[in-house]
Amino acid sequence: MSPTADAFLQRWRQRDPAFALAQIYARSDRFAPALGLYFELQECLYRLSERRLAESKLGWWLDEAAELAAGQPRHPLTQALAPIADAAAASALITATARQLDAPTPANRAALVNDRAALLQALQALLDDGSSALVLGALDDVYRLASLGQGGADLNHPLSLAERARLPATREELVAAPARAAEARRDLAQDWLAPVALGEASPALAVQIGLWRQSLLRRGIEPTAGPLLAWRGWRMARKARGQVVRT
Repeated sequence: MSPTADAFLQRWRQRDPAFALAQIYARSDRFAPALGLYFELQECLYRLSERRLAESKLGWWLDEAAELAAGQPRHPLTQALAPIADAAAASALITATARQLDAPTPANRAALVNDRAALLQALQALLDDGSSALVLGALDDVYRLASLGQGGADLNHPLSLAERARLPATREELVAAPARAAEARRDLAQDWLAPVALGEASPALAVQIGLWRQSLLRRGIEPTAGPLLAWRGWRMARKARGQVVRT
């Protein structure tokens, strides 16, 4: 990976200590830039300040998909992926995300899962690490839950209409009240993440998802960097590799 791409990923490592740890256990050089691309694209849907900015950024990414298909990527992440991953999968991930921006909000959880299928299929092909579709769904659930309480009022909502009806406050109120947003994330995580089994995850994704799941179920917030988080990540990676971990 080029220094430029690595520097670009540093933004996500600083924001997400689970991602920084997960990279240690990656089986392939594809993991970090592929997840970085996923983060960049999903940020456009759920976390930017206004829709106009999201449309502009995703428009640029659609142009980048065409450049990537032509063998001339411009972005540090797509440049890093071009020689080691399926360019068609990266382009499909960009296209599927752009389609999500204008798609109607799904009515319920089942519709949400169906609507994101193409996006996760592209991410699965891009990572190509043996992780199942259910694992990628858990990764997307983590990102959606983490996005609750962020983003402008006119951006896509990370929840379905039925799930939004369960929230204790409006999106704007959750943005203004982090404690209420954390409570909402924790409640939703009980339904979304508690049943998730990571036996079909690569070690890196087991760490990424597992650390977030623990933190969301306990406190409704992002993982906190430190020795304890590193130890938990090490245990998760060993378990994903089929190794016995003794306490």
